[in-house]
Amino acid sequence: MSVKKLVIIFSIVLMGAAPSFLFGEERLENEIKLSVPIEIHDEVLAYMLDNFVDERFVFEDFRLDGEYVVEQFIDSYYDSSKFDVLDDDNGIRYQRRFADGEMSSHIVQVKVAGEDTVAKEFKFEIDDGVFDDRSPALDDLIVDAVGFSDLMLELSYDENKLRPALELAQIRDRVLLGVDDEPRVTLTLDSVYSKKWWIDRQFVELELELNEVYYTAADEVERARLVRLIESIEDEITSEFEEIVPNQRPKYSQMYEKLNVFPLSWFWRPFRWLGLM
Repeated sequence: MSVKKLVIIFSIVLMGAAPSFLFGEERLENEIKLSVPIEIHDEVLAYMLDNFVDERFVFEDFRLDGEYVVEQFIDSYYDSSKFDVLDDDNGIRYQRRFADGEMSSHIVQVKVAGEDTVAKEFKFEIDDGVFDDRSPALDDLIVDAVGFSDLMLELSYDENKLRPALELAQIRDRVLLGVDDEPRVTLTLDSVYSKKWWIDRQFVELELELNEVYYTAADEVERARLVRLIESIEDEITSEFEEIVPNQRPKYSQMYEKLNVFPLSWFWRPFRWLGLM
């Protein structure tokens, strides 16, 4: 395996499983989310590989080299019985990352909606004692229980009432764009699937995300330059595929809406209130 490939893979791990000194710290996330029709998934992926991996992407003084990887994720989203997190368009998820069929890392991520494409993100280290548990209680899961409790209090959520609400499985085709092997932007084509009882739904989403560690640390001038960069990538892609449209809603909200059909739409919330779902 090349040194470049190792650096890129380490960057992915850094983004998904931060070192201990970054756990619980607020980081800014700036990403453009785009809805992609399922039937053009393969065409969009081929375009991404042709234009961002096989060829260097150039914009202003950015000269970006791309690397392609495929990942699998299972995300358990947690919410209260009244769906407070859903109604706020936020997300609290226990995410497991898989490689070659084996779970390679796991993390709890809290995402707080902001303005436009910017959100706040917090990541919490996991107690490996519950590594194989698909949807454990959050207070049994997180190492920094105090930090998590403080955040939930700040968001006006009762952590004791948070329990699994929806599970999403994802196959992630990811292109990482970097400058001198340092990550700047990730293009993520996610095939998302979920099932509740006998109803199943899927959708495809393309995320154009600035590297959150670099973006958070950057000054205002550099942040503005990075925003122009991902907007230029968005323009490239949407000019090629008119069917692709912006959709900044969280995956959790999108999937809930798709699953919220008869008969689930009649009793999903009431059954949650009663503790039956």
